[in-house]
Amino acid sequence: MFSGVNKRLSNVTDERGGWFTRLDALEAGYSDSEIRLRLRKGQWTRLCRNAYAEPDRLPEGESPWERTRRLHELMARVVIERMSGEVAISHQSAALLHGLPDWGFNLDRVQLTRMAGRARSDRTSQIHRSPLMADDVVEVQGLRLTSPAIIETTCTSSYEVGVVLCDAALREGIATAEQLLSMAKRLQHWPGSPACRTAVAFADGASESVGESRLRVLMANQGVPPPKLQVEIRNSDGQLLGRVDFLMQKDLDRRVRRS
Repeated sequence: MFSGVNKRLSNVTDERGGWFTRLDALEAGYSDSEIRLRLRKGQWTRLCRNAYAEPDRLPEGESPWERTRRLHELMARVVIERMSGEVAISHQSAALLHGLPDWGFNLDRVQLTRMAGRARSDRTSQIHRSPLMADDVVEVQGLRLTSPAIIETTCTSSYEVGVVLCDAALREGIATAEQLLSMAKRLQHWPGSPACRTAVAFADGASESVGESRLRVLMANQGVPPPKLQVEIRNSDGQLLGRVDFLMQKDLDRRVRRS
């Protein structure tokens, strides 16, 4: 019992998807003083009020940002279970759980959308109120997520974040350009929607990373002509010499003349 969690609490943690409550720990035979001791020693970590996880049960070798993503997912599971009524995880929390990059995200609170009733936020969750259509909510890993999360996040963050998300969504096949455009039109009355529509129009699924997406934004802001992405360079015999992430048009013209 003192070298990890006991079997009873371990089973509860597995059933909940990786977290447990104070009551779970008490029912498994731990006292409040033991809970506090384990938190001080780092054997357990607090996700939010009266909800915990055991770091040793998480995958080894994770980077700090991977661990942040994983703990946010666990916190989302806690928050959504404690909610009543028609609620779905939304905005950047849903984007993260859809597998999209979390660059530029604030993950201090779980983002939720309530279809009806009061939208009261607290230290753990920020609750938005918005009507959602039937196909606006999908289930991923047992959690209800909004499908327009990319657009929601772009409207409430920045154009650059939107480009990163839209590029990734196109690259991973999470959404098509037509679907992104349709979602953006539906939320055209939201604050931030002009930047969102511009991000959707600028998106390119050939961009292979957050860094490439951000660099495309920087280059465009400086008036640099848009580059061609992921271009193969071949000699006059067609032999592959290499591939470049960005190829500027002048470079392309020069290569064509040489060949």
